[in-house]
Amino acid sequence: LLSLSPASGPLSGGGAVTVRLASAAPHWPVAVLCRFGLVQVPAQVHVSGSVTCSPPAVTRPTRVSVALSWDGGVSFSPANDGDLPLWYSYTALC
Repeated sequence: LLSLSPASGPLSGGGAVTVRLASAAPHWPVAVLCRFGLVQVPAQVHVSGSVTCSPPAVTRPTRVSVALSWDGGVSFSPANDGDLPLWYSYTALC
């Protein structure tokens, strides 16, 4: 995983977060998921070498790691491939 854009958003979640991949997506993934902290959400794979997902809502400002699963949630990266974690920050809008 290379980058996350945007890297922050509102407590209400929603919108689209794009994860840029370091290498091509695996062929025929079972089910692609993003994980924000401990919460898993569906993801959409793009031919451009990126994945888009929608961050879930939270109740307070916080920072969570973001990971991807290509196998329906059995395993997630970057936790399993040595990459540095990507972080997403939830902020209260004034």
